[in-house]
Amino acid sequence: MRNISEFYGSPAPDFCEDLQAIANYIFKTGTSPDLSLFADNHELFHPVEMIDSITNMRRAGHHIFFIRVGEVPLVFKFFADFGGHSLGRRIEFYLQNLVRDPAFKSYQNAVRLYQANVPALIPVAYISKPSFLSRKACFIYHMIKSSESAFDFLESDVRQEEKDQLMEKIASLVTLMEQANLYQPDFSLGNMLLADQGDGNLNPVIIDTDDILEAKFSRYPDCIRYRLVFFFLRRLKPNLHLSEVFIRKYMGSKYNSGWLKLWVFYRTGGFNFVKRIKKSIRGVRNDY
Repeated sequence: MRNISEFYGSPAPDFCEDLQAIANYIFKTGTSPDLSLFADNHELFHPVEMIDSITNMRRAGHHIFFIRVGEVPLVFKFFADFGGHSLGRRIEFYLQNLVRDPAFKSYQNAVRLYQANVPALIPVAYISKPSFLSRKACFIYHMIKSSESAFDFLESDVRQEEKDQLMEKIASLVTLMEQANLYQPDFSLGNMLLADQGDGNLNPVIIDTDDILEAKFSRYPDCIRYRLVFFFLRRLKPNLHLSEVFIRKYMGSKYNSGWLKLWVFYRTGGFNFVKRIKKSIRGVRNDY
């Protein structure tokens, strides 16, 4: 079967051809592609260079390659069964891909964020190689120039005032997503990089668009809407002080300490008391 592809922003045709050629090569070779060998044996319009790779995330069902195509550094995120898993895990990937296409979903979500002016990765292309038995697909986006994640920044020894400012920026980012009816159930400090977006300041940028949902929670009364939002934010786990900074900025005049307690409750297991007990046994604090 021929590739299925979609490109965002109308890039040059020769650039698109090179992206498809690279994706096809990695579809065939798997997790250790030799791009120098590939360039020698293929006619390309642009030079290609492997910058880095992350292949230890295969449990999540994807592999990430940082590749420079011409002068453009890109991220190729492959959702494919390249082996290296147990039979049960491989069957799970196969069944998941039968009912959904995670690469296309990530691409579509990135497009929605970009069009809503939410600080997030910039989409470039979606490329899929379907077959009767499986699907290999790739989501390509621009590499973000950043040296640390929001988590790294908050764990560093920078001034408390700077940490507070970052949490307020994250709160504003969440509000901006909500205005576009977009929510991220896997929203975490590690899924945001800090980058200069042209204003000379480091701002949080979303780098994980896999699980973003589109929903109109604004039609619900606040007592329901905020419960839904804080449940989706349960993986965002700053310390108690930074949690209060975040929630005060996010809720404004509607804030009261009860909402902070509810958010902490969700983050420490919620009504899953088995999970809460396991955390207690492991010595994980349940106060934030």
